[in-house]
Amino acid sequence: MLPITIPSPRSASLLDSPMPGKYRFTGILEEGFHQKLFSALSSAGEGDVCPNQQAPAELELVRFEAHERLEDTLSRWTHRICSISSSLLLDVNNFGGIPPYRIYARLLDATPLKRIIADLRKLDLYLTGNGFKPLETSNQHMIRIAGTVNHGKFDNILYKLGRVEFREPVKICGLLLQRKTQDEWINLRQFYFSL
Repeated sequence: MLPITIPSPRSASLLDSPMPGKYRFTGILEEGFHQKLFSALSSAGEGDVCPNQQAPAELELVRFEAHERLEDTLSRWTHRICSISSSLLLDVNNFGGIPPYRIYARLLDATPLKRIIADLRKLDLYLTGNGFKPLETSNQHMIRIAGTVNHGKFDNILYKLGRVEFREPVKICGLLLQRKTQDEWINLRQFYFSL
């Protein structure tokens, strides 16, 4: 289970705030995959790329903005979507990087993600009806490895990881709703696929 952060009492004042919050849905990766990923990074001598073994990777699916008062309705709709969806199986194939410091695990084929993203598009009507933009999806789906890489070490780390053979299936078990507070994403709710 991923930790859920309980918003502080001061966040209640955000309900009346005219400023929307930033949200995203990430895929919940099956247990055991994080350990396999960490082992592959350690075998390359780059275990410090993801200093937190509990959550070294994330798969962002969509981002959006909304007022905090919309969270409950968005959560109910997401729960319904996940209750009629099945887990997704993806193949991870080696590592890559985007300068200056992002290291990621490549997805061999992101086609299975299109189904759940299409299902999440049902939230667009609710968001746009409340004056917000529709969901933003990424053109590049990848499993980002948490932790920042020192800019001076990036090329060396990427060279070492390029020599590591890493091919592993990963199951996406559900969705995690997160809200951005200052510079970090906090976990709000988990939704597991029921099929």
